[in-house]
Amino acid sequence: MPTGKPGDHPYTDIVVHGAEVYGSEIDDLVREIAKECSESIRTAAADLLLKNDPWPRHAVDKVSLREELMRLKSSSS
Repeated sequence: MPTGKPGDHPYTDIVVHGAEVYGSEIDDLVREIAKECSESIRTAAADLLLKNDPWPRHAVDKVSLREELMRLKSSSS
């Protein structure tokens, strides 16, 4: 069960703990979404990040992840 500590979820690692998870470009985009977007967009971004979590031994397609996050961010405008 998650305890809110670093490593529990990539979204909170980036937004709450200030960790670098996907690289500065994607991490900064996630922080922008956290500040500027609605709760539903933040939840969708968090779900997307968890689906693409780099920690459980798989590679992340950062280009696709960035595009998905940009689409989420633009949908809140």
